[in-house]
Amino acid sequence: MLSVLGNTEITDGSTFDAIRQTGVSVQFLFSVDIRAAIFYNHLVGNKMGEAMGRKRVIDQQAVLDAAERVVGRDGAANLTIDAVAKEAGINKASVLYDHKSKQALVEAVVNRAFERDNAHHVGIEEQLAGADDRAIRGRILAAAAPPPEEFRAVALNLSAALALDATLRTKMQDNQARTMARIVETSPSPRGALLAYLALEGLKFLEHLDFHHFPRGERDRLLREINWLVTTQPGESDLPDIAAG
Repeated sequence: MLSVLGNTEITDGSTFDAIRQTGVSVQFLFSVDIRAAIFYNHLVGNKMGEAMGRKRVIDQQAVLDAAERVVGRDGAANLTIDAVAKEAGINKASVLYDHKSKQALVEAVVNRAFERDNAHHVGIEEQLAGADDRAIRGRILAAAAPPPEEFRAVALNLSAALALDATLRTKMQDNQARTMARIVETSPSPRGALLAYLALEGLKFLEHLDFHHFPRGERDRLLREINWLVTTQPGESDLPDIAAG
């Protein structure tokens, strides 16, 4: 018998349903830590300073949404300014006005993904105020629902971009380092919480990169077991001494 928030028992029922009974609003988690929200935004007019000499009528969130759709369809390596402009229904100059190159556009997409992911988790944590280990428990709670299928292509292609680009990879490394430090610093059982985070990220990695997908019942059980790790006091066991071949 496990507890997600310290006072809500979860036995053999659905993890997602049990978590929902706590009253916490759960959204989809978009991670490796990459969130790729694919929404269509209406274009709105934005005024620039008079020194610019003209009005801006391009919604930059819509441009980034279009860039994410292109990444999901064609891959980050094949993203072009022309393709994004066409997807957004604007001219190339409008994209270049704020994003001077393909690299700058990809970086903007990645930066927004990190910002949205972090804000999402902060929002969940705020609903767990007073709960022990809310940094790690909030992340487990956020992962209660599997990622939507349409997200996988975007996650896979953005992850490939992160792996191949040192600048983008540094952003991921910094974000992960801050996340793990906060989880360890705010947990009564730092090692148990760290092990839970590593297990959770392993599950998300398999799903987001489309390597493996567990049946829902098995996935729910895995999350309950990961949740159990949070308060454990893990011991150590030496590795077998095997001579290098």
